Amino acid sequence: MKKTSAIALLVCCIYVVGFAQKSSLHWGFTAQGMLTKPEFKNAEMAEADQTVSFGLGTHLYLGITERLLWSPGIAYRNINSKQIDYSFNLGCENNGQGGVDFKKAYLKGNYSLSYLAMPISLRYQLWGEENQMFLQVGSEAAALLGKKQTFTVVDCDNTSSPVESNIFDDNLPRWQVSSSLGMGFELKITESLRAFILPTICVYWTSFLKEGEANSQLYQIGLQAGLRL
Repeated sequence: MKKTSAIALLVCCIYVVGFAQKSSLHWGFTAQGMLTKPEFKNAEMAEADQTVSFGLGTHLYLGITERLLWSPGIAYRNINSKQIDYSFNLGCENNGQGGVDFKKAYLKGNYSLSYLAMPISLRYQLWGEENQMFLQVGSEAAALLGKKQTFTVVDCDNTSSPVESNIFDDNLPRWQVSSSLGMGFELKITESLRAFILPTICVYWTSFLKEGEANSQLYQIGLQAGLRL
C-alpha cells in the first residue's frame, strides 16, 4: 500500500512539473515542519503531547494579477499524535478513600498517519519587487494513505509493553480538511529561481477521530520552505 502510494505521488509530481514546463507556468517544491497540538472536546478525559509533523509537496504558480498568485499542488503529509485516553473506566482505588482515580489508569496511543493532500492557496504580494513579503491563505483536502498505531495500557502500577494494533482503524476519518494562513519572505536567487520561507498556522476542520472521549481538533504552527522556478 505504501509503495503504491509513493509511486502514485511520484507520477503526480512528474505530471505537475511537466504541465508547468509546457504551459510556461512557474512551479516549485515545498517542505514543512509543523508542531501539532490537539484540542479535545472533553479535556478532562484526554490529554496529548505536542508532536512534530512534516510534509513535502510540489506546486504550480499561476499569476492572476501582478500581485496575486494562485497555487494548486500535490503533497504528502505526515501527522503524528500522542494521546492519553482516560475514558475506558479502568481506574484505581483512590488511596483507600473509596471510588477510583481514573487518571492512574488509561490508554496511551501513538498515531502516525500519512496523507495524500491536494492544497490550494492564494498568495498576495505585500511589498517588494525582486525580494518580496507576501501573505498566503490556503485550504486542502487530504486522503488517508497509511497508518501506524501503537498502544500502551497503564493500569495503576502496571504498564503494558507498547503494542502495534489496528483495532481503532474504523475510528480514523479517511479525509481531513484544513485551512492555513501565513506571512512569508521570498528571495530572488537568479532570474529563474526564487527561495521562500513561510511561517504558518493551520486549523483542521475535521476531527482527528470519528468519535470517543479522546476526539480532538488539530491545530498546527510551523515553517514552510520552498523553491519557485
